[in-house]
Amino acid sequence: MLEGGGDSMTKGGGDSGSKGGEGIPIRDTNKGTPVESLPFPSESFKSAWSDWKLHRAEIKKKLTPTSITQQLRNFADWGEDRSIAAIRFTIGNGWQGIREPDAPRNSNQSAPTGDVIINGRVFK
Repeated sequence: MLEGGGDSMTKGGGDSGSKGGEGIPIRDTNKGTPVESLPFPSESFKSAWSDWKLHRAEIKKKLTPTSITQQLRNFADWGEDRSIAAIRFTIGNGWQGIREPDAPRNSNQSAPTGDVIINGRVFK
């Protein structure tokens, strides 16, 4: 049972009757799992988060209550578009941890001028 029955705890522990604050999941002590409080109400974010949980299950990497709490806090800090992009990027690469898209480092790539960059050196 959540809120009101003495069977819930906030992230900080204790049973002070607090709802745990904005965006912080409340733990159901009967099951030990967080009741998710997503930082964004959009269907796009809900879909991305659902896909992330499915991906983790498929690769047999359990999402712990602590990691869920921290990921949702990070997403709240990053904003919705950035969070969705990171989830999609991570799943697309088959990774087990959320990572944001970034430019390749120390690899062969084209510079904006059409030059080629190899191991950080520009060649014309």
